[in-house]
Amino acid sequence: MRISSLHLTIGFGILALGIGACRGLPAGPSLSNVTVGSLTLESTTGNPGLCCCRVVGRVTNGNDVAVHATLKFTALDSRGESVATIMHFVADLEPGADRDIDAHGFIVPCAAIDRFTTEVDVKGIAHPPM
Repeated sequence: MRISSLHLTIGFGILALGIGACRGLPAGPSLSNVTVGSLTLESTTGNPGLCCCRVVGRVTNGNDVAVHATLKFTALDSRGESVATIMHFVADLEPGADRDIDAHGFIVPCAAIDRFTTEVDVKGIAHPPM
């Protein structure tokens, strides 16, 4: 089967129009204004030398839209090596709202954790049109 130069020209023209139509579209609202603060480690038993440990604190949505936030906490020992990782999901965090964080799951005593790191992943909530 042979493709004529007319068909090829039409195909490239349609492709160029499709790509050009995407320029200038708004990027949508920013999702970068989610803050996590006052994070501390707490023993689940009341004794930091016994298992287990959790992260407590607050998360605030300063965006103009509702979001889902996934928080990843990685516990590090005194050598800086990872000893455990936990995930905490905050669903339907409305604009301007804040929530308590109570992330259980470090199956090590708090005394074994020198410090921890925090990663925040934010997804906007897309509501279907009415």
